[in-house]
Amino acid sequence: MNSGFDMRQAAWVVQDLVSTINQHRDWLSEVDGAIGDGDHGINMSKGFSLCGERLKQDPETSLAAALDTLSITLMEGIGGSMGPLYGSFFMAMSTVLEGQPTLDRQLFLKALDEGIAAVEFGFDLENLYVRVDGTSPVSVMLASGFQFGLRFLGPVGLRVELDGLAAATGPTLHRQVDGDQWAVVKEPRLRAAVGRVAEFQIPFSVLGAGTGQRVAMFVLLRRGDVDVERQPRHQAIEVVVPDERFSMSTWTA
Repeated sequence: MNSGFDMRQAAWVVQDLVSTINQHRDWLSEVDGAIGDGDHGINMSKGFSLCGERLKQDPETSLAAALDTLSITLMEGIGGSMGPLYGSFFMAMSTVLEGQPTLDRQLFLKALDEGIAAVEFGFDLENLYVRVDGTSPVSVMLASGFQFGLRFLGPVGLRVELDGLAAATGPTLHRQVDGDQWAVVKEPRLRAAVGRVAEFQIPFSVLGAGTGQRVAMFVLLRRGDVDVERQPRHQAIEVVVPDERFSMSTWTA
């Protein structure tokens, strides 16, 4: 793949994926049966085959468009976690390849590395600020049915979320009320801006966190009720709510 190949009429690549999945359907289910319910191969074959039928209607489409068709087909046609997980993966690849005539090694590796690209945060005496960068524009991902959110471990049982309506309605606050049940709480003090990135402004008072208390959170990419990606993967972001002496304490002689 050093010299690259023409992607402008390359739906055959996805059709080859369809054939490969169907050829290994039984093996995929067998492997899944060791730790799950043994239907992974069946579901994969169903979703990819449906995509293959759709691509037959436009066999000369680009690779980016074919991957987009695969993404939509998997997310709309497959239940459980498989559809959102694989669908988001192929959607991210499609976004990177869109408008590119040739696929080479560097572009292929870039397409594999899509999702939440970076998380930055800061704070002042009153607010927590979080910026989320996606390797695809956040506004595009929201319009495609994804949600970006912050799940708080401290204070526990809170989630702030952005969806496709965020530009008009702003972020929503969700409070855990009973086990895995969440209730939407009207909270006009939350602020967010969405474009190439998403930026949150969250008053510590909304979280019920006072001076000296720990705030811990993960950034989530979700589709429906499924968590597609979490960042950081292994350890929550933590800050301590500052007091008036904070700015002075950060200065050194």
